[in-house]
Amino acid sequence: MKSFIIGLAMFIVSIGFTVFQQDYNLHQQHLYRLKFTAQEAAAAASQYYVKEEYGKGKFVFNQGEAIQAAEYIMAKQLKLDDFLLPQENSYWQEPVQYTIEFFDDANAAFPFLYEHDQDLFTLTITNPSVIITINAGNPRYRMLDNPPNCIRVAAHEWKDR
Repeated sequence: MKSFIIGLAMFIVSIGFTVFQQDYNLHQQHLYRLKFTAQEAAAAASQYYVKEEYGKGKFVFNQGEAIQAAEYIMAKQLKLDDFLLPQENSYWQEPVQYTIEFFDDANAAFPFLYEHDQDLFTLTITNPSVIITINAGNPRYRMLDNPPNCIRVAAHEWKDR
């Protein structure tokens, strides 16, 4: 009877470990995708600029079109709808929140020291840049009650000077 109880306990522990490992691997895969999405969204947003200002020798982002491009990239890569809510086949469960910061000749003097508002990092910005922060919410862990939010930050510098 003792060996049966020990065997059953070991089986339950191994099942718990296997479930947690599967959740962790899936979460890690989607964190890589979130990082890639943040980088691509920042790069896409940095491609839209005001041509009239560029002709005058200044670089100014067209923020309206840039935000639309970043939202499109996020929606396609993370499987979100038009309101950035997760679709049924998406890994994410909560509405995705993001912030985009534009630094160009209209609102910054280069170089300057940028400090992220959530104290995630400090960066010296030397050229016009787009910084995007994506908060995708909690990951899908079956055995953890309150895992931390998945937040990724990406910056893209425009180096055409």
